[in-house]
Amino acid sequence: MEADQTTTNNSSHSGSDDPPYNSDPENPTSEDETQFEGQTIASDDFVRDIVERLLCEGHKGPKIRQILQEEHGISMSASTLTRRRRTWGLRQLQRQKPTQPALLPHIRASLLSSHAKGLNLQEIQARLTKETGIVVCLRTVKRYLHRLRVKLNVNDLALGNVTLTQIYEAINHIQRFLLHNNTGYRRMRTLLARNYNIRIPSPNHVWSIDGHDKLKRFGITVYGFIDAWSREILGLYVHVTNNDPRHIGVYFLNLVSKLGGVPLKVTADYGTETGDVSFYQIKLSHRFAGITLEEASKQMHHTKSTHNQKIEALWSQMMRQHN
Repeated sequence: MEADQTTTNNSSHSGSDDPPYNSDPENPTSEDETQFEGQTIASDDFVRDIVERLLCEGHKGPKIRQILQEEHGISMSASTLTRRRRTWGLRQLQRQKPTQPALLPHIRASLLSSHAKGLNLQEIQARLTKETGIVVCLRTVKRYLHRLRVKLNVNDLALGNVTLTQIYEAINHIQRFLLHNNTGYRRMRTLLARNYNIRIPSPNHVWSIDGHDKLKRFGITVYGFIDAWSREILGLYVHVTNNDPRHIGVYFLNLVSKLGGVPLKVTADYGTETGDVSFYQIKLSHRFAGITLEEASKQMHHTKSTHNQKIEALWSQMMRQHN
């Protein structure tokens, strides 16, 4: 019996039986690219190799997309490129950074000599210009020191190991010999740090405290604590009253316990609500700072409400932003 020879519409090979025809024999299509309706469809491996090569050459995302479009006819959005780079594990930081050339011998010698003498950044810059004739900015000097792996020397005075007598003597010397006019406080602090390595402590130097009564008609009162130097809000306490000294005293003790110490000075308005705060500030300063009661009493400062500007500025900003 002869075998049943039938035909079917299904085939193991989908598409035309004719081999693909390339209309341009001089520019044949590579194995990684396929021509479809006049557009080039590239395989992932082909695109990945191009992107990896461009990253190694230092190109960024927009430039990579431009090269893909102009030289390879591959259009890709920024989000698609980012997603594929993440999938392929290609990152800009993985490429090897070019090695920096070593510093010239005379520049290196000048920097190391200035560092050994304990000069500050401005003095190192001036000495470098005088000895080598090279004019650079302070940022470049910092970069040179970083390449040499040296840091500016820090004096013990910069760590706070300085007495008030030394500060007074330094200020008197600055006023007599260094300042030619009545400059501001910032200039004085700069000279103290630059010429004498004296840095006045800023955090927790002065706490400014005050109450806010603008919301009292709604049954809400606010009492705030702010660091007068850094303007950091240490605490805002909301209650039905802010005139009870016991409440204000508890707020103060909570902050002292949380921050681990008392400030050098507390500034508050004249009022009965700060009675307990004054007692705690003086008592704790006398006990833990090693000073007399007379000296500790100066750690609590009462002033007019208009002079307590740091906390008053906080209330003003709060009303402008949320009123």
